[in-house]
Order: sequence, then C-alpha cells, then structure tokens
Amino acid sequence: MAAPEADFHLASASPRRRELLLQLGYRFALITAGVEEIQGEAEAGEEYVLRVAREKAAAGVAARAPGDVRPVL
Repeated sequence: MAAPEADFHLASASPRRRELLLQLGYRFALITAGVEEIQGEAEAGEEYVLRVAREKAAAGVAARAPGDVRPVL
C-alpha cells in the first residue's frame, strides 16, 4: 500500500497492525525496513523492543524519497 495521500509511513510488516490502523481510518504508506527482529541473549525485553523500534524507524527514514518529511512509525 503506497497511497500518495498517506499521512505517514509504516515501517512494520505486521498484518494486524496494518489492519488496526486501517480500521481506525489512518492512511499510510508501507516501508520495508529490513530489520531483523532477533533478541540478543543478554538483551532485556524492553531493551529489545526499543532497539528494534529505533532501527525500523531509522531504516524507514532512510528509505523515504528525497523531500518526503512524513513521519515514520
């Protein structure tokens, strides 16, 4: 899904997240972040979730077209 009227970019492969956002009426463009979601052995759950979210957001920002300032979630 990559609609020009999208309000933001979604850097998530979760079908459920997409479904929920669409049900709530949000318009978004999907960005494939390519981030591996593997928790490190010594990585606490909260650290893991925050790290993956940051990495996906950074990959999404890097993948945006030049001049595109819509946020990446």
